[in-house]
Amino acid sequence: MSGFLNAGGSADALRTILTNASSIGAQFGGVWPFDLTGDGDPETIVSIYDPLGQVYGPVPTGLLLVYRCADQLALLLYHDAGPPMPQVARMADLVGAGRGGEIAVVHSDCGAHTCFDTLDVLGWDGAGFVSLMGDRLQMPHPTYAFVDLDGDPALEIQAVSGQIASAGAGPQRTATETWDWNGSQYVKVAESISPPEYRIHVVHDADDLLLRGDVADAIELYNRVIGDEMLRDWLLEIGVERPNDRANLTAYAWYRIVMAKVRLGDVASAQAAFDRLSADFPAGAPGHEYQELAQIFWSKYQESNSLSVACLAANAHANNETDVLDGLNAFGYANRQYVAQDMCPFVGP
Repeated sequence: MSGFLNAGGSADALRTILTNASSIGAQFGGVWPFDLTGDGDPETIVSIYDPLGQVYGPVPTGLLLVYRCADQLALLLYHDAGPPMPQVARMADLVGAGRGGEIAVVHSDCGAHTCFDTLDVLGWDGAGFVSLMGDRLQMPHPTYAFVDLDGDPALEIQAVSGQIASAGAGPQRTATETWDWNGSQYVKVAESISPPEYRIHVVHDADDLLLRGDVADAIELYNRVIGDEMLRDWLLEIGVERPNDRANLTAYAWYRIVMAKVRLGDVASAQAAFDRLSADFPAGAPGHEYQELAQIFWSKYQESNSLSVACLAANAHANNETDVLDGLNAFGYANRQYVAQDMCPFVGP
């Protein structure tokens, strides 16, 4: 490669040679002249794959090389061999420096079903190429785009996740992250997830709100878990013989309403919620384990008038009765896994 460039070969000619050698194809590889160092002279960026090499998921073995012309010789500035091959996502003045530019590279880590892609932005610091990412940006099957969201010279990174392509991962939501240039690094400045379609994800959102102290909003979502007929139920969808997820999550939501009402000091409403839970989920009914959990919590609260004491009792019960956690942890490894202390997190002064 360097011998060809030293002999005066052009980027266009090198691209033709590598294409004819099946090292560049329609999907992978390329040769580009682009000024990455800001000296006004373009470097030669070469991305090639090995057509006979190992394939990692959909990504083959390959190389990313950056050459600079110095004293009429091609000097190798950068070398990345993967595996699998690093893929060039973008070359541009990404940070708005006004001269030269940066190269965005994607590294894929592929398993049996899913590739997790890591985006890196490389910039020239005068001596070599360094990462300009303040943290690791990695997602399953993502879409990474450089966009102008705020009108300043630097482009923002908009990252949208795909889904883990495995039934064992369970139901998933799409995550969107925005990364902005702060003058020295790209840092994450915003993140969001898509609206919930599955009942379990409304449970997660409600639990998060309750933990943050947004009690009224949490109760609203728990009521949605109980009554929203449009929410999807994962175990039913995948054909489990006795899909108890709706019963379990409904009973759990009533239990959390009892707890939330106690947090608000509304003991009468807490009693009413407990009575409804007990009536709808008697012994032998799917979801009854959450009535038992609520019974422990409510009895201990009435005895002690202490939310913390009631929580300690509920968590101890959940630690001994694994069915309580099993009903919440039946949604695949891509979803949160509850532990006993999550059942009643308001422990302490």
